[in-house]
This record gives sequence, C-alpha cells and structure tokens, in this order.
Amino acid sequence: MRLSFEIVSGSSTPDTQSTKSSPNTGIKRGVSKDGNSESKRLRKEHASHENKFVFENVKQSESSSFPHEAPTPSSTSNNNNNNNNAWFEDLETLFTSTVDFRNIPNHNNAQSSVTNLINLESHYEEFVDPSPEDQDQWETKKKSLSTESTPMTTIATTNTQLQEVTQDPLPALSHEEENILLKHFFKKLLPLLDGHPSSPWPDLALKYCDFNVARSCFISLACMHMYECREGGAEFYETGIRHINSTMGHLISYINETISKMKLDYDSHKMTKEEVSKTHSSSFVILVLINVGILFSVLEKGKSGLARYFFQVFGTICQDNGFYEEVLMSNDKKRSLCVALSWYDTVAAIVSPDCRLPCSMPEWYGTANESISTAKIMGCPGEVFIAMSEVCLIRHEKHQGNLDSSSYIQRYTDIKDKLIHYRDYVPFASESGEESYVNRMKCACCWALAVLVTLNRVMDFPDYKEMNCKIVNEFISTYGTMNSKSPLVTQMVWPVYAIACECRTEEEKTALLIYMETLYETAQMGTLYSMKEVVLNVWERGLTSEEYLTEWLDDGIDYLPV
Repeated sequence: MRLSFEIVSGSSTPDTQSTKSSPNTGIKRGVSKDGNSESKRLRKEHASHENKFVFENVKQSESSSFPHEAPTPSSTSNNNNNNNNAWFEDLETLFTSTVDFRNIPNHNNAQSSVTNLINLESHYEEFVDPSPEDQDQWETKKKSLSTESTPMTTIATTNTQLQEVTQDPLPALSHEEENILLKHFFKKLLPLLDGHPSSPWPDLALKYCDFNVARSCFISLACMHMYECREGGAEFYETGIRHINSTMGHLISYINETISKMKLDYDSHKMTKEEVSKTHSSSFVILVLINVGILFSVLEKGKSGLARYFFQVFGTICQDNGFYEEVLMSNDKKRSLCVALSWYDTVAAIVSPDCRLPCSMPEWYGTANESISTAKIMGCPGEVFIAMSEVCLIRHEKHQGNLDSSSYIQRYTDIKDKLIHYRDYVPFASESGEESYVNRMKCACCWALAVLVTLNRVMDFPDYKEMNCKIVNEFISTYGTMNSKSPLVTQMVWPVYAIACECRTEEEKTALLIYMETLYETAQMGTLYSMKEVVLNVWERGLTSEEYLTEWLDDGIDYLPV
C-alpha cells in the first residue's frame, strides 16, 4: 500500500466567510463463540511557519464568523510529515535507531523545553493522577529534556522504503497558549472521549512516547475540539492539523519500521528475545498513535482516509499471540487501548457501505467477568459487541452473495437470543467510579436494541419494518430517561445513528433529532454534526444509510460514528 502525505501549510486556512449553523436551528450543514472460527478466518484474509502562533479571541461572540468547511485534514489528504524524535523514555534500551533523539524542534532554547514540560506536568498530575511507577518515569522524562532536536522528517513512500526530507517546524506556542490547550484537553475533552472514569491512554502516551509526540497528540485534539466548540477560529484548526500531521508522520514511519522487522522475523526466524521485546514496545506505541489519529478524525468530521489501514495494522499487531498475551493481557491499562480500538473498528465496520469485516477479534472486547472490557470503557457489554461482530459477518456474507440460506435463520435466532439477554452482561454491583446498575442496564439495553434493529434490516424479513418500529419506540422510551450528560450517553453515538436511520413516523424522527442535537451540544464533535447530515438525508430522500454514505464518502474514506 502506498501512502502519500501532503504537508498542510499556513496557507491552508479555512474559509472564514462560511458559517456553521447551530444544531438546534434545524438547518443542515452545507459471534456466538461457536461461530468465531469462520469469522476469524475471513478477518485474517482482510487482514507561514516561522511566525509565532497567537490565539486571538479565544472566547468568540455568537456573532463571530465560524468556518464550517475547513480544509480537509490528514484524514483525506494523507500527510507523510514525520519527526524523528525519541519515541520512548529510554529509547537506547528499547529500540535501535540512528536518528537524533534530541527534543523540542520548535523552541530555541533548553529553558523553553523545561517550561513546556512543567506546564504539561501540572495538567497531567491534576487530571490524570499517575501511579507511583508512572510518576517515577515522569520524573525521569523531565530530567532528560534539555536539548533540541534536528528538524528532519521521514516520508514513508511504501511500506518498506523511507525517504528523508527537511521538516518545517511546528508553530511555537507560548506558555499561556499551551496552558489553555492542555487545560481544555485534560479537563473538558478527555471526559468526553470515553466512559472510563480515568481514561488511561494519555498516561500511556506520556509513558511510552517521546514528550514532543505526546504533546502534539494532546494539542492536536484540543485545538480541533476548541475549534468545533467555537472557542477558537481557523488558527486553532490549522494548528491542530499541523500537530496531527506531525504525529501521523511518526506513526507511518513506525508502522513501516515495525512491519519490516516483523517480516524479517517471519522470514528468518532469527529475532532474539531482546529484539522481540523492542518490537513489542514499538508495536504498542503504534496502537497509542492510531488511537489519537482515530480520535482526531472523530473530532474533525467523523471521516477518515487512513482509518481502515490503521485498523488493519491494529488487527495485525494484536493477532500476534506473543504481543497480545505478554503486553496487553498482562496490563489492564494497555489492554484498554485494544478494547477501545476494537470498539472504533467494529462500529466503522457495521456502517461501512462495502460491508467490510471488523479487523478485531471477538475476544478483544472483554466480557462481564473480566477486569477490562468495552463495558468498562464506554458502557456497552463485550457480549453485545460480539453479537455486533456477528452481524457484521452476516452483513458481509450477504453483500458478497455468500449467505447460506439453510443456516441463516438459526444464526439470526442465536444472535437475537444474545441481545435480548443483555441484562445478564451487566453486574449488579457497581465498582468505584461506575454509574448505578440501572443506568448501566439502560445503556446495555440501548446498544442491544441498536444491534437488533441492524440485524433485522440485514435479514430483510417481510415484517422487519414492523419489528423495527417496535424496537425504535423501545429505544426512545429507554434512552429518553437517561441523563444526556452521562458518559454512558455521550458514547452512544452509533446506537442513536442506527435507530435514527430506522425512524418512520414524525414523532420518532422528532425524538431522535432532539437526541442528535443534544449529543452535539454536549460533546461538540464533528462526527456528531456529520451524523445529523447523514440521517436527515436518509429521511428526506428515502435512502438507506449505506446508499447515502456511498454518495457522501469518497473512495477509501470511512465514516466513524463513535
């Protein structure tokens, strides 16, 4: 696969004359485990820059112009811009490389490095509360940041070929500007990204990635969310794009290097234990940065041209039994990253117009009896996600014309049986930081109903519309009783999307329109605005969601309603 990236320069400024209407205006914006073996088999087969950046009008008035059609970011104009900074706290012992490991390419002295690190530390410690072992590594990281790095980038021209070119520096941020961004990320954005009471991935980014890479992760996401929240204009968008381009450049480079090492090992079988450990470490960094890339696309428009490739890489890495057992299963924080990416991947698969299969395996979601699972991360039980992956398989087989009519009724019955027993997957006792049993049970119910309505539509029984009408109304009666600001509700993007696309009556449509607008007002992410656009076109034009997505998405672009 050839990946070509285009560096987004300062001239790519959004059209500030356009305005984005508020969601409430009504104006549209311009397997069963017995069946796992076949699912696994199919999935494995698929398997200006020098000027100082200044934030102006951080709090814009309601009359301020707000560009709604910003330039397409790295999700659609793939950017190979990457920075050869250090990737680990002690890279020399984790990965052999000839690059310059010095840091902070966009600052002119060591003092600014320390200033920015202390700035990040203050927010990290306030909102993430690192564990003792992480705190030790954090102190080590602070002491190691004292020099500058070489402004060099590596463009990935193929999966095995790298080319070095000079890199433009990232925009310099003052202490005050960076403080605004980091505070927004840790205090406002992070609680919206999943339902975990203490989201572990920023901790992992700081622990395993170079300081500059982690910093760019947080800044890119904060900039895009502040832009979408109307707390900043086009300059926020541009800075977010440039930081995510740098981060994705690192990611592409690391994917190429790691795949080359893995291929060498498979060909020669000569990789030592130490080399395996290094490859596992670099593989984990890849997962961290894939997670950031997906989240950025969700914040921007909910569309990505790299998501499918990233999910394939994620699936390939985690299907390595050594990596899965030794790295992920031994640590809940690390495994949570696999769980989250499985969530994104499965949702992207179940809405894909070409009916692709998930790259994730059913066992990666976790179950009610495990210490980490999708239920802990975002509220939907892993058992419901397993049923969703089975729906993806049936959907894929039907699209390919390979659905076995002699067995599909039994498969339908088995999946439906799993879904109607959603209560069995919700423990009655609430752990620390979890919501009450009633709220968790309602959340599981909503996810199960959304999967069931999708299953019925895929099976296309003669009376499926009547069955789905009942499900839509049950969903409305359940979802409508939940607190709209609950983390469980803010993660229910795909269920609202799936149910909305099945609405028939004006009463149903009105209820779902309110849910979509409330979701956007609460979380303010681009994917939520895009969801409303898709649903309104489905309603007004009488299309299926797949038909409209085929029109709306360019070739190779995926929609991410997560």
